[in-house]
Amino acid sequence: MEVGVDLVEIARVREFARRNPRFLKRVFSASEIAYCKAKKNPWPHFAVRFAAKEAVYKTLGKADIPLTAISVSRDASGRPTVTIRGKGRGVFAKQPIRRGTVIERVPVLVFHNTQFVGGLRNRVVQKYFYIWTKNSVALTLGYGSLYNHSYEPNADYQQGRRTMTYRAIRDIAANEEITINYNGDPEDKESVGFKVVERRKKLAGSRIEPA
Repeated sequence: MEVGVDLVEIARVREFARRNPRFLKRVFSASEIAYCKAKKNPWPHFAVRFAAKEAVYKTLGKADIPLTAISVSRDASGRPTVTIRGKGRGVFAKQPIRRGTVIERVPVLVFHNTQFVGGLRNRVVQKYFYIWTKNSVALTLGYGSLYNHSYEPNADYQQGRRTMTYRAIRDIAANEEITINYNGDPEDKESVGFKVVERRKKLAGSRIEPA
């Protein structure tokens, strides 16, 4: 992870909003606006969210995503959380990885479909498990269940007897996200059942070195 500090003056955000009536809707999500406006003095709350968005935007390498897609909120315990619409967590290269390099080889835990309520229709199974055989699924250890899907992946995976091997299929730059095609074949463009956000920008996140 990378750590930094982003500071935003409260008066600056208030002045932006005063001069440009569209400022709030162009920067903050509807839920963020509703939360801040419910406060007696909304501007400190807008300012802290603006600072958080700016920090995330820089971390994303100024990726081509709108600020409204970056939402800052608090969880049940009151801790601040950041959600980026359309993209899950990911794995990123700590150093350059050459094409053909084994990124990691990890053990897997195999389960019969009947061990889950709803079988393959179970949402938890769909998010984190690989189809292993006709009647079983596998949970990969290591970073295996954190790789995001891409139709233009830079890595693929090969199933072993009780292992999964992830290998670079092209050169991967330091800080680049490592992605795989969930369909198995890197060239397979078949739908994976959810909206895919393609991004090749540098990010801070889970970092991995080649095995």
